[in-house]
Parts: sequence; C-alpha cells; structure tokens
Amino acid sequence: MENKRYLTKIGFARPEDIHVDNITHTPAGRIDTKHRYHLKQHSTTINNLNHKDSIKPGLAAHGFTVLNLSTNTKLQQIFANIRTTGLFTTLSKQNVLQEMLLSSFQSSDNKHTIRIINPVSEGLFLRQTGPNGIPITDVNGETSMGSAKNAHVDNNVDGTPLKQYIRGWAPWLFHHISPGKTNLWSPLYIMRIWIPLYQPVRPLVIMDQNTFNRSTEQIAFHLPTGDFMKKSKQGLSKILSTGEDLSLVDVWHIIHGKQQEWYFYSDMNHTQGYAFSTLDGAHTSCSLPGEETASLLFEHINSIVDAIEHKSEDIHLSKLYLKTSSIINDANDAKKKVLKRSQITIGLSTGIEEMIRCLHMFQKEMNGSSQKNRNLIQLIPVLRLSQSLVIRQSVEITSLAIVTRNDWNYYDCLIGLVVVVMCVKWLLSRLSKRSKVFSENKKTRKKKE
Repeated sequence: MENKRYLTKIGFARPEDIHVDNITHTPAGRIDTKHRYHLKQHSTTINNLNHKDSIKPGLAAHGFTVLNLSTNTKLQQIFANIRTTGLFTTLSKQNVLQEMLLSSFQSSDNKHTIRIINPVSEGLFLRQTGPNGIPITDVNGETSMGSAKNAHVDNNVDGTPLKQYIRGWAPWLFHHISPGKTNLWSPLYIMRIWIPLYQPVRPLVIMDQNTFNRSTEQIAFHLPTGDFMKKSKQGLSKILSTGEDLSLVDVWHIIHGKQQEWYFYSDMNHTQGYAFSTLDGAHTSCSLPGEETASLLFEHINSIVDAIEHKSEDIHLSKLYLKTSSIINDANDAKKKVLKRSQITIGLSTGIEEMIRCLHMFQKEMNGSSQKNRNLIQLIPVLRLSQSLVIRQSVEITSLAIVTRNDWNYYDCLIGLVVVVMCVKWLLSRLSKRSKVFSENKKTRKKKE
C-alpha cells in the first residue's frame, strides 16, 4: 500500500525579490520578471490522495477536485495513443476538444456538477518530462514542454490577458478567490483540467486553498509568453481579441508558508483528471523521493543508446560497460534507503527496477560476445521502453465551465441565472460590434471599387 505522506522539495518565490506592486496593487507585492526562476526550495510534506484515509477533494472545500474520465471510451483511446507515441497531433487535439465540449462531470466529493462549455485550442497541450525534470526529446526531435518548476497560480483576474479580453469585467464574471477580493457567486469558471497519461515522476501537486494565506503569500508576477499570445486565435479567443500586446501575462508566484497543505496522487492515469480554477488554484510539480536515483539510471541509458546508435568505438562502450556496475550498485543502495523510509511510490520503484534489469541485459551482451558478434542494436527499443516507465506525460485543457451545486436552492439559481444572462448579453454585444465593423469595412471596399 502507498504511503500517506511523502517528503519532497517545492520551489517557491524568494521573499527578498518582492517589492511594492504599483501595477495591480497586490497586498503581498510583486516580483520582477528577471526573478522568474530565482527560487527557494523548501522541504514540504505532500499528502497522498491514493491513501485510504485521505480527503475527497472538492472545489468549494479545497479549491480543486478530480474528474472521472473513464466512461468516455473515445477519449481514453486518444490518450492511450498519445501515451504510446508521445505525440499530440492536430487531429488528436481536435478530437479531445470535441469530446470535452458540453461534457458534464461530478466533483469527487459529489457536491458539484462541472459542465465544460468552451474548451480552447490555445489552452490544450502535452507535457513530458523525465526524473528530476530531465528534458524529453520527442520522435520529431523537438524538446517537449517540461513540468512546472515553481508554485504558482495561472491567471490574475485583474491582469493581462483577461483585462484586455473582458474589458475589466472579469472579476464580476468569473468565480475566483484573489488577495483582497472574491467572487463566490458566479458559476462561471476558467477551468484547468490536468490529465496524467502517466506520472511516476514530477507529479502535479495542488495546495488546499484553506491553508493558503493569499494576502501574504500570493505575489504578482509578469510571465513572458513570447509570441504565443500573438498567434492567430480561434473560436472565443478570436472574438475577444483586442490586438493589444499580450506578451506579458499576469500570473501569481507563491512564497512558502508553514501552514500550507499540498496534495497529489501517487498512482493516477488518464481515467482521471484534476480540475481547478486558473484564477486561484495554487499548484506546481515536484520530484519524488527516488527520482535522483532514477535520473542517474536514465542518463546512463541515454549515453549507452547514443553510443550504440552512433556506432562508437569499442573502447567507449567498454567504459560505459565498466561504469554500469557501479551505477547499478549505487541505484540499488539508494533505493533500499528510500524503501526503508517507505518513501518511494510503486510506479517509480517499478521504473527503477526495469531500468536496472535492462542494464543487466546490456552487461550480458557485452560479456558474452566479441565486438563483432554483439547485437547491441536490438537492445535500443528495450532500453527506451524501460525509460518510458519513468517519464511523466500529461495533457492539459483550459476551458470555460459552469459549476453548479448539486443542492442549489432558489436564491442560488437566481444568482447563477443573472450571471449567465450577463455573460451572454456581453458576448452578443461584442459580436454585434464586430459584425458592424465588418459591414462598414465591406461597404468601404465596395465604394473604392
């Protein structure tokens, strides 16, 4: 059985980098963009949601929940294919968006119904990372998007791009909890759905919102996005676009607090997905106990495969062969120490064992044959497969969602209806303005002709 708690380190913003926020006037201050990865690693105990005594997370109670995706067969097939190939094709993205559109889920505490009303292509992507954050190269030779390095909240309800898109109405439209202000009445969420295809390493960890002191621990920050937000938009994003510079997005850094409680699933796959608001859900990724050992094995296998593929001289392979024994011994010793403290997850333990087994196969091939008779090429897919057992893959979806309580009373329904009507009215007026501008431009073109 998995352990109830695991000791890890999480990257937080450094208090010494904080100054007065003259942009969005955040109570706890602001951190400059240059300090994006100037982090302080704090030892943190993370709680395992797989444990029988753990909580059942709810949106209202904890700020996040878990969705059951197992009943959607087509979605499961898409995720299984991504897991195998390591690629998230345009067709797969379209299919995921189609399957998620207008789908409904129950929160894991059965207190809320979550209706996905507009999943957006710009907020749909695949992350892949190895143990201890080792970068992963996909089959096209491109480096995959890695895991988060710092504790953060994705969006500032008062900042870019929501400020430009919604013309300052975002705090009134969207459900959120921010430093100094809240909107708990709106059923409209900007929802992040995080789906692990496989996560033996660098799992998502989420903070219980009840343990988050936002007035002192939530820090404003400008996240540089390059040209990502300048690319052509589709769907709702195209309607809302203003043409303004969105190269710096307003997000939140987090500083450490002793009272904070963090949660994760030690064993989770694409039959489930986390759901939380991008406006207030504090989260990050972290390395589990045993990942340092896994990373040494992973890197050594990379060196062996690289040497085989490039037909390196026998002397180089011999050096790798001699080094293999010490790496296996060190890995076994380190694993025993972690096991003794009951601090290694089943998934990570399985991956380490498989990489060690495949390294023994490499040793056997080097031992039993002369250079001419060695068939090392056949080992490459076996070695790569063992590495895949310690690679985290996750799909993330951003969507507008309507969240309703399962026990709503008349007053709740009335408030929710008013908010939805306001949203629809605003969108219709926006579309009307766009239509008028288009018509005027068309008439102008005809006159010129």
